[in-house]
Amino acid sequence: MNKLLKFITVIMTASVFFSCDDIMDVHQQYIEGGEKIYAPKVDSLVFRNGKGRAQVWFWLLESPNVRSVDIFWNSYTDSLIVPVTPSTGLDSMEVYVPLAEERSYTLYIRTTDIFGNHSLSETGSATSYGAIYESTLANRGVRKVIMTDFTTEIQWYGIADDYVCSEVRYTGVNNEVQIVRALPNETSTPCPNAKAGTAYEHRSLYLPPNSIDTFYMEWTDVLEEITEITESRAFNGPHIFSAATPCEIQARDFDYGGEGVAFHDVSGRTPNSSYRTEAGDELSKTVDIEGGGNLGYVGVGEWLVYTVEVQDAGVYAADVYLSVNNGDGGSFSFAADGNAGEMVVAPNQSSWSNWTWVFETYSDLTQPTFRLSAGKHKIRFTVGPGGFNLMAFKFTRTGD
Repeated sequence: MNKLLKFITVIMTASVFFSCDDIMDVHQQYIEGGEKIYAPKVDSLVFRNGKGRAQVWFWLLESPNVRSVDIFWNSYTDSLIVPVTPSTGLDSMEVYVPLAEERSYTLYIRTTDIFGNHSLSETGSATSYGAIYESTLANRGVRKVIMTDFTTEIQWYGIADDYVCSEVRYTGVNNEVQIVRALPNETSTPCPNAKAGTAYEHRSLYLPPNSIDTFYMEWTDVLEEITEITESRAFNGPHIFSAATPCEIQARDFDYGGEGVAFHDVSGRTPNSSYRTEAGDELSKTVDIEGGGNLGYVGVGEWLVYTVEVQDAGVYAADVYLSVNNGDGGSFSFAADGNAGEMVVAPNQSSWSNWTWVFETYSDLTQPTFRLSAGKHKIRFTVGPGGFNLMAFKFTRTGD
């Protein structure tokens, strides 16, 4: 019996030996030249789109021997080899991949260590945006611009996909550049502390899905898109009415707001001076401001509005600095806050440049007066028959 057991044991041991030998024969082809060693893989890969590029973000964990992160695309025909010096801990890294052609890409990521070993590749996708995408964008539409004495409000149309915000740029009262933003949920944007006559420009910003890059539209003049200005505002002001000293206002400093709001012009002449446009007013191009600073070719039916600030309430008398070259004289009237006065006829000076304060010179004429409370008021000057050149106004407090 013992001999039988020994025989069986010998047979089983031989079988195991030869079986193991067969297994080694099967795997021998995979370990010839040494065991295959892989470099550590990147961890927690994140791919983000961009403008002509992509961002690849990842971790390297305990990988001090890794010498580069290798990124391939276009079926491995293009590559970016990024040298790295990771630590023995956890390292956060990001790489920007240049992708000139505007389309989607498949990216392959691996590491290489100091011994020349590579990691297994990780795969992800990203989109490069460029001129094609940008051609589909436009500045957010301006529906209306409302101007008052105190602020300017821009009202907007709806938004498009990927819209981030709109920026409005203008000059503040202290001559500093101001920028305010209109967010997607906002349909109007106030522009506080704006300098009178400032230009308003706007642009919209867009961010494609999962993108690191924002697309900025070109700055566009808001006033080119205005559909309505409901109220004028002081230009080159404030124009202060007080008991201390008369207030002189140059005729060319009529309110900012454009035709039908701040002025009405019937001549349509091209001005000889860039005084208003240099101050940012593109709405007054038809008003003839001559080289001497006066308004020329002032004709019947035209009018100008001036926003003034009264510090001392009371009665104020108006005078006009003008020159009439018309045998019948030149007529005009004033209105304060819509309350019109009588038409006055200034005598003929037989010259376009014989400047005269009308009521200082012609005491027989009835001088226009109006009672004003403290605060903001609108003074409107209207031209009647006759025509003249107009230089300035003077407002003097004459009583309570």
